[in-house]
Amino acid sequence: MLAGLRGQDVGLARPGTALASVPADIAAGLRKPFFLVSIMVFMFVVGAVAFSRVPGVFVISKVLGAILAVFFLVDSIRAGFALSAEVVLYVVWLVWCLAGLFSGAIPRVFLTYWTSAFQIWVLMLIISNFTMRRGGVSLVLLAFLIAVAISGTASVLSGSFASGTPEERLTGLSRNANGFGRLMVYATFCMMYFWMLPTRSPMLGRGVLVVGMVLAAALTMLSGSRFSVLGLGLLYVLWLWYSYRETVRRNPRLFLKILLLAVIGGAAFVLYAQRSVVGGRLVATWDTLVTGTRTESSTLTRLKFYKIGFDYFKKSPLVGIGLGTFYAQVGQPAHSDLVEVAVGSGLPGIILYYAIYLVAWRRAEKAYKHTREIWVLQTAGLIRAAIVVVVFLGLGGPNYYSKEVWILMGTCIGYTLVAWAHVRSAEAAVPARATARAPVLPA
Repeated sequence: MLAGLRGQDVGLARPGTALASVPADIAAGLRKPFFLVSIMVFMFVVGAVAFSRVPGVFVISKVLGAILAVFFLVDSIRAGFALSAEVVLYVVWLVWCLAGLFSGAIPRVFLTYWTSAFQIWVLMLIISNFTMRRGGVSLVLLAFLIAVAISGTASVLSGSFASGTPEERLTGLSRNANGFGRLMVYATFCMMYFWMLPTRSPMLGRGVLVVGMVLAAALTMLSGSRFSVLGLGLLYVLWLWYSYRETVRRNPRLFLKILLLAVIGGAAFVLYAQRSVVGGRLVATWDTLVTGTRTESSTLTRLKFYKIGFDYFKKSPLVGIGLGTFYAQVGQPAHSDLVEVAVGSGLPGIILYYAIYLVAWRRAEKAYKHTREIWVLQTAGLIRAAIVVVVFLGLGGPNYYSKEVWILMGTCIGYTLVAWAHVRSAEAAVPARATARAPVLPA
């Protein structure tokens, strides 16, 4: 499938050409006969992210998803059934999960969760194949940002804060504060990508992106989600490390500028955290886990859930006790992707599921190590950072049925496939390559 992609479609230059002008503008991939498919994918992403809790609108998104899934399945079959390893691993994991039906699962609950996971597989198939066909992630990430903007604006205007407790936490349209915080982290990933673009639309200028990143950070804080705040900080650190560390190492003045920004940002965070919900929750968690000077209820509840999950896992470590069984028995999710997957599919399920992240991360790493082209270096570095952060956030909440997670993972999977194919073709065309150049931090 990749071999048949033309240079102008994949968004990566042919071997021997500069990458300074790619990928092209967001609309560049909208060429007949792919125009209609691109529009449908755009609408599908916006609907899946922003309107999943709005029944009428979400039905439209599901219909679009079904049409797109058929299109890309047929497309894959015509190309010799060239599905990515990650898409195959996810469907193998789904098949393995069926064994849980014979190991204590509640059939009605299991089928509900398994169906949700199957829909995620369809979503991943659509986004990864679309990204491979188009050769870039700009359209999908723009749709994601628009959906986040809709959700964030509606949340603020409607005053969607958690009720019933003295803590006011912004929840978004999903009515889930932790989920809303993670959504802001994923939006920051999208803006980091557009920040690195050599060419971009004026509506995504550096000033707009700076304002967007600041707003995303503020909304993450207002969500009160501890994992999201830590994940956001981790994303910035890994982005600089994976994409720009050589440049920073060779440029002391640039290092000092980044250090100054980090100090200012850290000081602002500390000052805000002292009077905020998220600051109080972080301190309470530290006191509960480290100093032992207090007992914070939500932290203890999570630890309790982890222990319950481990006890369930010990009962059936091979096949688990079925997806959704933890929720059915306890009345709440485990607040951990690892616990949910372990309980639902056993040890082989853990290996299959987390292999998806590992395969995508390793491919991005190979593309990074085998190229001297700045755009591939930067994007591969950002993708590696994003995958690590997604796994980290999964420690605080289930990922396997999160539409937002797998839309972003689908873009990462599709792009790394195209980038790695491009790098290999470039190596074949130019055997004696110069030493890889370090990427340059955008001004």
